[in-house]
Amino acid sequence: MKNTLKILSTIALITLMSCDTGEVDDFGIEPNYPTDGLVAYFPFNRSWEDVINAETVVIPSVNQPSFGEDQDGNSGASIYFDGNDQYLVIELVSEIVSSPAHQATIAMWIRNDITADLRRTLLAERTLSTMAFTTDSEQPSNVSSNYNYLVEDNPDGVSAIGNSIVAGNEVGVWTHVAITVDDEFYRFYVNGNLIDENILGQLGDEQYIPIFQAYTDFVLGANYQEDEFWRGNVDELFFYDRSLDEGEIEKLYLR
Repeated sequence: MKNTLKILSTIALITLMSCDTGEVDDFGIEPNYPTDGLVAYFPFNRSWEDVINAETVVIPSVNQPSFGEDQDGNSGASIYFDGNDQYLVIELVSEIVSSPAHQATIAMWIRNDITADLRRTLLAERTLSTMAFTTDSEQPSNVSSNYNYLVEDNPDGVSAIGNSIVAGNEVGVWTHVAITVDDEFYRFYVNGNLIDENILGQLGDEQYIPIFQAYTDFVLGANYQEDEFWRGNVDELFFYDRSLDEGEIEKLYLR
């Protein structure tokens, strides 16, 4: 009996140790995505609510977007914009680019449904489109990430620097995209792979000091003026207040 109890106690201890691997959800299951620095997460399963922070404000357009299939064919498991005055305004509770860390990550799955040779913004920081994703359906079709920022006063008169990294993106095909920003680099990932990186503050051969600002408000499904509208599906939208590394981006892609 003592040996039996000892064995059962050992098994229980091992089980507890194996479960103690980090945060768990309400069902005791450890999330299969990075949680450190996670500001907002939108799985878009028949809802456009943030499942991480209940205080995140999401305001739909009058013509509300609908829900469609995700990349696995699950009904109602992604959000769909029909290109006709549909968008979401997302007001995050926490800043995703702020001093002193100067870091952020935005990641999501997209399926561009625009086939009329149009360039359309699918996600944009709300004030000046400072951080954005855009698709272009002209051949060859592509997706681009943009990161624009102000620079400190300088004798060359440069007040702002714009960065854009472009990658191929076939219309109608699900693609995972992610942008990361830290205190040195802006990086763009597609399907878990690093496409390119830009040095912050670099313009030609000159180096300037970026002025980092805090961003909380975004438009999904339209440009920041809310007068041009994207068409397609978006799924698994993540906002982080830190720059995820390549392994973490791959984890989001493979989850």
